[in-house]
Amino acid sequence: MSPKTNKLLACSAAALLLGGCGGGDPGPGPDRAAGSLHRTAWSLPAAPGLGCRTDIVVRISSRTSPPVSASVIVASDVTDAGHINIKIPDAPGMNARTHVERACDNTLLVIGLGYAIIASDEVSDYAWERVTKAAAFKPRDGAGALVFQDKMWLIGGWSPGAAGFPRVTSNEVWSSIDGDSWTLEKENSYDADFDAQQDGWEGRHSAGYFSLGARMLIAGGDITSGHYQSDVWSSPDGVSWQQEAGAPQLQRRLLFNSFTQLGRACIFGGQTIPAITDVELHHADLWCLQPMGAWQRIAERVEPLQRSGILGEAVLRDEVWILGGGNYEFPVPEDAVRRNDVWKSSDLQQWAKVTDHAPWPARIFHSVAAFDDRLWVMAGYDQGNLGDCWYSKDGYNWYVIEAPWSVRHAASVFVHRDALWLVAGADTQPLNDVWRLRRAR
Repeated sequence: MSPKTNKLLACSAAALLLGGCGGGDPGPGPDRAAGSLHRTAWSLPAAPGLGCRTDIVVRISSRTSPPVSASVIVASDVTDAGHINIKIPDAPGMNARTHVERACDNTLLVIGLGYAIIASDEVSDYAWERVTKAAAFKPRDGAGALVFQDKMWLIGGWSPGAAGFPRVTSNEVWSSIDGDSWTLEKENSYDADFDAQQDGWEGRHSAGYFSLGARMLIAGGDITSGHYQSDVWSSPDGVSWQQEAGAPQLQRRLLFNSFTQLGRACIFGGQTIPAITDVELHHADLWCLQPMGAWQRIAERVEPLQRSGILGEAVLRDEVWILGGGNYEFPVPEDAVRRNDVWKSSDLQQWAKVTDHAPWPARIFHSVAAFDDRLWVMAGYDQGNLGDCWYSKDGYNWYVIEAPWSVRHAASVFVHRDALWLVAGADTQPLNDVWRLRRAR
């Protein structure tokens, strides 16, 4: 244990309230918005004496000396789990910090960085509504989700079994204006008689999907066909598709993330599956499609990009955000690496870490979006499928809202006509419901 840690464990709550402990104020951190949730973590020291409970008290206190306000207990009698989400009090203008102590003997476990409490960014009138319980398309997960020509486009997807597709994935295309009525624009031809010369692109899910001006673009895909897919296809109408120059960097890559920034189609991260290539690789590079149709590597290795399993895109105010994700493990998905860190970049080369741990559970196969000038994280997988919904204006201060839809992973997400849409995905079985979030009228 370091000398600094020893000092913190010896610090008393009284000393904390009076402006420090030994080394004084640990310094300022990012501002925290009233009502937002933040993850606070700690390590429990050696077991206390007999009769001393290990329940935890989490307290937010003034940083000034003397204190300008009393300390606020935000959680007490917490059975030690090593971390907890705390809600910031509604006290804009207060300079504060969080500390964690063991209730029985007041042993201080954590003294956090100082922060100023700023005005809340919580939105009280967001509301989810179910548009349809069962859309016209078959249940599926991992389907491409694009907004193009003022319509939502659902592309391909995964659905096995008798109620699914002949070859597990499909190459059909659906469109909708209102999320209730869906039109089959391109029928599935990915079956036992599939002919690549006549039938176009192979069925796939969790590929790269882009809306680029006058065309939609599909890049790469998965390994349900028995090989990596590195082909690229474009369409002006969702019906006719033309093969473009391939993306060689996708020859050993799947579960990568895709996004469009400043008119560029880009991909990052992804991994191999050892069952196909006999080698496990986790990619940390980033590529963008250039105007002449060639893919250029923008960054060879970027720390936060070594991850997989993020669906949708989070591009807010021209900054690209990485929200969680992880690495898939085959053949034991339960061993997947899952994260809840947050990163951002405006130039795709320099990345700033916003937080190591957001308050939402670490996850993979979740859906992300930028809507209403906010970042969104929804559903996914972490020791089981998730059914939560979170938003943030800055990637640091997060709020959670009730999600009436069932738990799921690999859902398709759209931002269309002043609404956020969550479509399909899978729990124990694929789904085909449609949900819309808007501000209440």
